[in-house]
Amino acid sequence: MDVGIVAPINMLEKHCTHSRLQYCYSSLIFQSRTYFEFYQKRVAKGDMVLLNTSPTSPRSEFNPDLLYRAALELKPKAIVLPSCDYSVSRTLSWAQVFLDKYKDKLYRPVKFVGVVQGADEKDLINCYKELLRFTDIIALPQIIEKIISRNEFIKSLKTSKPIVFLEVSTDPVPEFPRQSRVLGIVSAYPLRLAYELRKLYEFKPTPKPLDFFLKEEPIPSLAEDNVQTFLELEEL
Repeated sequence: MDVGIVAPINMLEKHCTHSRLQYCYSSLIFQSRTYFEFYQKRVAKGDMVLLNTSPTSPRSEFNPDLLYRAALELKPKAIVLPSCDYSVSRTLSWAQVFLDKYKDKLYRPVKFVGVVQGADEKDLINCYKELLRFTDIIALPQIIEKIISRNEFIKSLKTSKPIVFLEVSTDPVPEFPRQSRVLGIVSAYPLRLAYELRKLYEFKPTPKPLDFFLKEEPIPSLAEDNVQTFLELEEL
């Protein structure tokens, strides 16, 4: 299983070369040449780069054209289809809009990642079943943890498709993937905590979202320790 770290633009080389699993955003591709070139190199190295739309949350709308243009520029192995937090209907309709408009115009081969959403466990299962029809990878976002543990949720999922966890909700340890079917987890959580001068186990209260344009790390050694501890959670 791979562990992909999400980091500020100035810290990509430092923190995001530990793994073959990468996670990046279309909106930042066009805002920073450094950001684009880093992930361009990771694609060239054969990494599993997952391209999403935007780090802005909650998601109430999406720009399919932006995601398409970024995909053509970067040509990652996988594109994360748009989703709406807690909404099955919007998630499925947005994903279908993108595929209807751009699937036949994209390079081959490219994998599509479907993000499971819902307001309760029944919603999550229904969304998951629908996503199976047109996706290659299933993504479980951190907000699922507010409904059910992702490690518990996937026990009942009958599929051989790879699964990836997106971010951490609260506590990195119980939320770390423990199932063999999980491809990996991508997260900025270790750095979000470090930038608030906290160790990985000091996870309360929830740290603020990552500042991708952060120029310097407050305590570089703390950031390094948090990342290394997170990478080693698989061994616990």
